[in-house]
Amino acid sequence: MSNSSLFKAERAMALGQYTRTVKYFKAYLRRKPRVPLNEQELNMLSDAYKNRLNQKRYTMRKLKVRIESLGVEDEEYTILSSKLDTYRNEMILICRDVIDIINDNLIFNCVETRESVLIHTMKGDFYRCIWEEDNNEVTCRETTKEYHTAYSLCEWNFESSDPLLLKTAMKYAFQLSDAGNNRLAIVILKRVIDNAQEHLDKNYLADKPIIESLIMDLNNNLIMFIDNQRIVDYIEELVSGMIEPLENQSADNIISRRQG
Repeated sequence: MSNSSLFKAERAMALGQYTRTVKYFKAYLRRKPRVPLNEQELNMLSDAYKNRLNQKRYTMRKLKVRIESLGVEDEEYTILSSKLDTYRNEMILICRDVIDIINDNLIFNCVETRESVLIHTMKGDFYRCIWEEDNNEVTCRETTKEYHTAYSLCEWNFESSDPLLLKTAMKYAFQLSDAGNNRLAIVILKRVIDNAQEHLDKNYLADKPIIESLIMDLNNNLIMFIDNQRIVDYIEELVSGMIEPLENQSADNIISRRQG
């Protein structure tokens, strides 16, 4: 980081001064709007914004705990609820700020595929933060689109056991599941795990322990998604009248279904 603004950003980040870190990054991007950021710089920018969000989240959690202990008619309830809304709006503004930086300075300047993956993943992360607060369908679609783009870039350009591909697949699968497409999340995770394990078995890789750990995490999440899907399937069958409630079924029927 030879540029003075980037050096200042790095120093501010080390000191935990996240707002100043963002300020110095913006100063650099204003002077050099067409110069791409490398992986280290992208991660630092993302971490600075995420730490700013975490500071807001910490305060919001404390407010929520206090609000839950109050009655709706309590005057403090109204005051704290208003403060909570303010913090929520501030979080969304922080996310919009970094998304604007990505759109204006980062996406079109990127020349390396790995950096492109990081940028689209970063954009997905901050759209997801907004979605968690506004619960808006449009925001959900934008989040899914960015994770899908990042995952597709990995799938087309990287080895099947590349750690970045595995991490990106994890985020994409979680987003799909949370957005109501659990079946597709399961399909993707199964494919990613099988391909990664096959590549790992056939090749000597220096980062094998990291890859094995990521595959284990993917497997654990796959099990969770499958269990969730079984619950969803049961509820859908119950609502449609295809099966009887468990309390109305005989023990033999329940055992047969589980074995099936």
